[in-house]
Amino acid sequence: MSIENDIKDNLITAMKAKDKISLDVLRGLKAVIMNYKIEKGIEELTDTDAIKLIKSEVKKRKDSIESYTEGKRDDLVQKEKKELEILQRYLPEQISEEELKIIIKNKISEMGEVTQKDFGKLMPVLIKETGGKADNAQISKLLKEMLS
Repeated sequence: MSIENDIKDNLITAMKAKDKISLDVLRGLKAVIMNYKIEKGIEELTDTDAIKLIKSEVKKRKDSIESYTEGKRDDLVQKEKKELEILQRYLPEQISEEELKIIIKNKISEMGEVTQKDFGKLMPVLIKETGGKADNAQISKLLKEMLS
């Protein structure tokens, strides 16, 4: 079953359970998916595209949490954290930092002699290699550390 179908099924379940937070998040996610499909002129969304869209929504929630924390709005922080939890259910299980370091080291050794200038070449390769199982910001941070 595709991620898109999981979202639709869970939306129906949330409606029946009258789970307002899940309902709001899933409706928003469904709208994002629908807009993407219209924009791209496609009928069916691939899981890869769905993961990209969900990651975008996750990033928005994380940014909001950071902003609300700075503004001392604990009520909104809690709401955003709940929404983040719901969205993360649809993402593949994330790999550990140690596993990510191993992947980065392997790619660096495959490419031979690399410097800080090769960052732009390595990032897309590593993003593809991890297949959505690692946060791009984390990949970037670890890669910068290893290249310096």
